[in-house]
Amino acid sequence: MNKPQQYSVGSICAPNKYGLMDHAVALYEYGSDLDSSKSYLDPLDSNNFVYVPVNTHCRRASHWQIWVVWDNSLFSFLSALVARFRRAKLVYFLHEPGGLEQKLAKGDGLLYSLSARAAEIVMAFLSHRVISAHPKNRKHVDLICPLLYSERKSSEIDKKRRIIGFLGAVRSSRTPALFEEVCSFLLKMGYEVRFFPSAEFGQKSSEKLRFLDECFCVWNVYSVPHNQSGVSGDCIMSQTCVVHSKYEAYMKVLASLSLSIAVDLESSPAEIAKSIEAAYKSGCPKNSLEVQQLEENDSVRSAFGGAVAFRKSWLPMLSQLTQD
Repeated sequence: MNKPQQYSVGSICAPNKYGLMDHAVALYEYGSDLDSSKSYLDPLDSNNFVYVPVNTHCRRASHWQIWVVWDNSLFSFLSALVARFRRAKLVYFLHEPGGLEQKLAKGDGLLYSLSARAAEIVMAFLSHRVISAHPKNRKHVDLICPLLYSERKSSEIDKKRRIIGFLGAVRSSRTPALFEEVCSFLLKMGYEVRFFPSAEFGQKSSEKLRFLDECFCVWNVYSVPHNQSGVSGDCIMSQTCVVHSKYEAYMKVLASLSLSIAVDLESSPAEIAKSIEAAYKSGCPKNSLEVQQLEENDSVRSAFGGAVAFRKSWLPMLSQLTQD
């Protein structure tokens, strides 16, 4: 009598790829806790060789492999080829749907945009499922599966400190020049400005959580439409306000959690600074919510990128792969 197939689920992402490993860790955490039918590999365990899918645990005939590919770097592409050669099933997370036009609109260089788009096409061809996080990207992928974040509660819910942060890469599409002008006014109002990752305020995931806990708000103002934002996701899960423009991908979720500080790109830096100061004085995020509303907010966050998101979207997708 044949033994039932047991699948192992692991992650492939380029070494030192900022932010992606957090999602890989969250997948491992939720899978281990909520899915007893499959074995989830800890991406932080060096014995798993998470970056190159030749894990000895998966070499046994009683195991089949599913690898979630989190980016399209050359390293990840070669790892995916190895996995495909070994008859693994691949799930490719497409972070920036929209093709070449989307990348150029964000201000990426032509050479980078062309190479990234070519890599996306090849990775999609290799993969059994192509997924993305935001519902508006549905036409570009097979399924919508939210980015996963480790569920956590802020250690400093009241956010009394006058700190405004800039989280992630400094790109022209995220209006760093405008941020600098706005900060010149905020500094006069008694605010402190912090960047992450940085030598001063940390570069590790654990340090990022502390950074978010200490920031009253985070600047994530896009000057162009964008598909999704891991920065806003981090803020949602950490209950940190987001300063954003009309192009914010998760505006409705931020508003429902009272974490939204919407600004007009046509406003002057002084006016934007006043908007941020007004939000601070009014209490953003709210620190006096009723127990029922706090529980509702926790449910929203869990459905956005926590345990509920895993059960609702990721688990059915992975389970279906084992049947194909």
